[in-house]
Amino acid sequence: MEQLKKYGQALQLTNVDDALLVAQDCAKLIREKHLSAKIQGKEFVMVEGWQFAGTRFGIIPIPDNPHRIEREGEIVYECSCDLLNVATGVKVGHGYAICSNLESSKRNFAEYAIASMSQTRSIGKAYRNLLSWLMKASGFEPTPFEEMDEVKNIYKDEPKTEIPSQRNFTQEASKCETLADLKLWWESLSVQEKKICEAVKKNRKEEIETITRKAS
Repeated sequence: MEQLKKYGQALQLTNVDDALLVAQDCAKLIREKHLSAKIQGKEFVMVEGWQFAGTRFGIIPIPDNPHRIEREGEIVYECSCDLLNVATGVKVGHGYAICSNLESSKRNFAEYAIASMSQTRSIGKAYRNLLSWLMKASGFEPTPFEEMDEVKNIYKDEPKTEIPSQRNFTQEASKCETLADLKLWWESLSVQEKKICEAVKKNRKEEIETITRKAS
């Protein structure tokens, strides 16, 4: 099969047949390995999925070290990333991103995690700038999942004015179909809500892992 012959070698980004093959590969692997998460009914691919697509073309990320931006009362890091064609040594893409502890889902993150996320986002942004059209052709949104952190409370159907104690956290957690979904839901909770939901999160995590194993 032509598809089997293609594996193990870098494909050409400018070749239509190669691009369509990679789009098919991405759709299959990303869904099999749960490398995407649904946000408001749309699927966003995690950085590992973007890296897979790039690697099929022999394109790898070369991220810089995260750099802290001095802002009073805020922990914020920036990072840039180049994309390199390993066959030619030519730079073929670039991305830049930042991450701050003032983001709603990053309020309780340690400084190293803020720095790490800025680097992760820069990798995703670099690939997005080059391959967004390919990811769209694979059936996914052209924005990396890590850039969607500010889209929170997506599992809450209740009005924002509701009293937290009246929420059904078990029902909210049951809407999470993958570990990525569960992580996003967990990060949307307040510190107090997380204390209440420890057991709910653990039980849903075990359920998802069991379902994944049976599906394998």
